[in-house]
Amino acid sequence: MIGVSVRSVRLIPIAIASASALLIAQAPAANLARLLEAELDRFPARAGVYVKHLTTGEEAAVRADEAFSSASVIKIPIMVRAFLLAEEKKLDLDERVTIRRSDLRDGTGVLQYHDVGLQPTIRDLITEMVITSDNTATDLMTLKVGGVDRLNEWLANAGYAHIRMVGRGYEYRRKLLALIDSRFANLTAEETTALQYASQDNPLFELFRPLFTGDRAAWIDIVRDPANRRALAKHRDQLTVEDRAYWLGDMNPRETGRMLEAIE
Repeated sequence: MIGVSVRSVRLIPIAIASASALLIAQAPAANLARLLEAELDRFPARAGVYVKHLTTGEEAAVRADEAFSSASVIKIPIMVRAFLLAEEKKLDLDERVTIRRSDLRDGTGVLQYHDVGLQPTIRDLITEMVITSDNTATDLMTLKVGGVDRLNEWLANAGYAHIRMVGRGYEYRRKLLALIDSRFANLTAEETTALQYASQDNPLFELFRPLFTGDRAAWIDIVRDPANRRALAKHRDQLTVEDRAYWLGDMNPRETGRMLEAIE
């Protein structure tokens, strides 16, 4: 498990994955930890890593017990819970889910670019959630496993004391929007997604334009105002790393590694 600031989370696994086998073979755990720490210190972010050789049981860790903003790594526990529910016959992986406009979520993923009315299976949603980090699939699967509270209840009962989902993705996005205009504090998930698209000049906003008539038409200008765009970007980069209230999930490297080992 790699724990870093959001802006670096995609970079570190590539470096570690290519070097970890060689390092484990050449150095005792203490030396490996020092090597890893030296590498992580080169990144412009606070970072943590936990590695374990599953055959020998050797481990090495750097800040492995510190909490990090999970970003999309929280999608792994959602996947695990979904498959466990399927094994218990409480979730049908072949069930088809109709994706409505209100289900679409901005950010990563491909489902938002398909026509509304698409009917993937739950298995399809899990696949997109993990392979393309699809935010639409993730929000739908969060609900399918019982929501944030039920997911966290299962994690606690399963012995993961340091893995928690903080909130659904649209919730922290809504909080960010509310920082530039207090009226945005009560947006629906659909309105939040729409204004995120509008602020980014994403053509997908046109699907949502009918939501913004009358007084609400001015909201589009608010999120597209250059000063507000800069403020949104600044808050997103800072708060989604430093302030837990704006996190998608709260995880540490060691427990995430333990979950991956349990999958293996």
